Amino acid sequence: MKQCEDNLQNVGVNQRGGKKYMMVKDRMTFFRQGYGLDYGVVTELLHSDSSSVCVKAQVVDGTGRVVGSGMAEEQRGVGVNKASALENCETSAIGRALASLGLHGGEYPTQDEMESAKRSSSAIDERKKTPAPVPQKADEIPFDKSDEKNDWDKWVPDQISFLEKENKLDKIKVWSSLHFEKLENELKVEDEELFTQLLTVYEKRKAQLQNKGV
Repeated sequence: MKQCEDNLQNVGVNQRGGKKYMMVKDRMTFFRQGYGLDYGVVTELLHSDSSSVCVKAQVVDGTGRVVGSGMAEEQRGVGVNKASALENCETSAIGRALASLGLHGGEYPTQDEMESAKRSSSAIDERKKTPAPVPQKADEIPFDKSDEKNDWDKWVPDQISFLEKENKLDKIKVWSSLHFEKLENELKVEDEELFTQLLTVYEKRKAQLQNKGV
């Protein structure tokens, strides 16, 4: 047991957080070095179908007495299990059986768990690299007015600026189809002066673009 712990720093696999994991093949090597052929590992397939597989592993002495055991279940089609679900499950079960004897070698996730952690880590890193969305301009956002009247005071000047600068008649028409009914039903009731101001700019700019034929 102590040899396994002493060699953890030399043969262990690095994990996130600085922890080490000794793979099952290395623990089996130290198990054989320590116990020779006096002990063995026996595995049994308990369940296998198209979606999952379950294996039991037992460490036995020369008389067949069980001195350690472990079980594992793996889902097919995930990570390394796409091609080697049974093999990975057996390895996991053996690792747990050895761990029951104290041959855990530090942290002992299964190989699939290690891959899952790597995938999660990669996904987090990718999200960090993804730039934040650029805020849309007022004229690009379908209007959704809150109960605050100040929304009109800010929004109307923004729309006037958009209308005065826009050079495409079709965009002016799209703007009208998005907002006009709501403006007439709400802005006109709440602030007729602002409504008239916005309507005047809209009609003027639409006429200018129609005359230009753009």
